[in-house]
Amino acid sequence: MNEHYEDLSRRATKGDVNALGELFKLAEQRESEGNCQEATISFRDAAIAYRISASRNLARAEDAEYRAAWSSVVCDIYKRWIEGNPCGVRELPYLAPGITGECIRNVVVDQLLREESFIPVFRFLEQSLSAIGMEFFSPGGSIQRVVCWLLGDAFGLYGSNRSEFLSNSAVRVGLDLLADEVAKRCRTAQQDAPGDAPQAERP
Repeated sequence: MNEHYEDLSRRATKGDVNALGELFKLAEQRESEGNCQEATISFRDAAIAYRISASRNLARAEDAEYRAAWSSVVCDIYKRWIEGNPCGVRELPYLAPGITGECIRNVVVDQLLREESFIPVFRFLEQSLSAIGMEFFSPGGSIQRVVCWLLGDAFGLYGSNRSEFLSNSAVRVGLDLLADEVAKRCRTAQQDAPGDAPQAERP
């Protein structure tokens, strides 16, 4: 095979549609000339190039589809936040008497992380926090642990300084959605189990 053929095969493999077409034509030409060995090689190379190109295009299409689907999920998260916060971002700390670290942990880890409608919110928060420097690791630095810390701060339980994260608008969008649900479920749990609420604990 000459240099022109090698270049043609290389370009076809990289997804050049014109080069792929030329490669097939060359294979057909060699077949018509009775050069079966070179025709077989050319058909094989064309088929390999086609499969590689098709696989690459499929991966790109799947990636584009994934990005579009995730963009739709993010839009839905923002819509949910706007519906719940018609006046904009609320001041911190959130007003929710009786909230404890234990209750936050129970609701976040045992409930919300397992519910389909909230799983995307945790993922959204993980991406938003990563973008501004939060590092996640295991054990001890999982998204659920970080969310419990941030919610505790947002509810005014610990007085620690994580303002660089709580002041981020995207983080607040996700955290507000979780905080509202945590407050509601903790309140319900307290009503179902009367008595003095335990003191706040660090998660």
